Amino acid sequence: MQYKSAIPAKILGYSVVAGYNSDKNPRNWVLQGSNDGQTWTDIHTRSNITFSQRGERKTYPVSPAVKYSYFRLNVTKLSNTSSNELITGELELHGTALASADVISNKGVIVSAEFADRSASEGVSMLIDKSENSKYCNAFYGSAWVGYQLPVPVKINAYSITSANDEEKRDPRSWTLDASVDGVNWDRIDARNDQKFLYRGATQFYACNKNRKEYTYFKLDIIENNSANLLVQLAEWQLLNIEGAGGEPTKIEVVAAESFNVYPNPVKEILYIDMPERGSALVYNISGNKLFQTELNAGSQSIRLDDLTPGFYLFKIQIRGKVITEKILKK
Repeated sequence: MQYKSAIPAKILGYSVVAGYNSDKNPRNWVLQGSNDGQTWTDIHTRSNITFSQRGERKTYPVSPAVKYSYFRLNVTKLSNTSSNELITGELELHGTALASADVISNKGVIVSAEFADRSASEGVSMLIDKSENSKYCNAFYGSAWVGYQLPVPVKINAYSITSANDEEKRDPRSWTLDASVDGVNWDRIDARNDQKFLYRGATQFYACNKNRKEYTYFKLDIIENNSANLLVQLAEWQLLNIEGAGGEPTKIEVVAAESFNVYPNPVKEILYIDMPERGSALVYNISGNKLFQTELNAGSQSIRLDDLTPGFYLFKIQIRGKVITEKILKK
């Protein structure tokens, strides 16, 4: 399972959720990061993990030193070793992801808040300083809003909130996001309830503004924090226009799996592939490192694997940007 982040992220932890088939849950895996989608670094490894029920979530903290744009969970063993299909409910990545430039950067934004700043070091301007180590912290008596006013209208389709560096009980929990052209008439472009930040400095993204309108004013009204505490705090509030965020599901062109055949498996020397059309063949070791790649024409093709040491490998076919994967055993 692979994910490309629109904003390079420093991962703080991740969660794996069990799927509906206990025989096909992941048992051994490596979480990896990359900045080019080709060279991968191991971030976290787990072995002999068992899920007791469908939908069970297991969360693991990590502490990498660098940011990555690509993440993948390389599953090397399933709960039932005879299974040849992975089923998992969810892969959640938790991390810090602050854009070097969002839609309000360098636009002369005016930042405001319902309550005057308690101190300059924790004032409302900290929301746009691009640092998870600073924060806005102020009074909370059942609600508290912060706002952005821009000199020109902008179109957003997502926003993010980054939790502050301490005091989980001060995190925003429920809120509304309103937008306006004139500062008088407001449209509700998103609302969230019962949100949870698992880590300090964690950036969480939310799709919004389904009508794709342009606005000049934005107001985040926090209506519940994480406890009865009389303070609310957050490190950053970003307004974003991310390709694909919040839109209708993208139509995916699928290469029919039944038209793709690899044999024999296990294989000793030569692997045969029935290609439905021209594409690329890639072989990875079980750690996820690419060993070689070659181009194959449509029809019955073959690849010599006698130079590989015995063991399991991942064989991938790429056709028109789509990927089909088979696990093969080299004798």
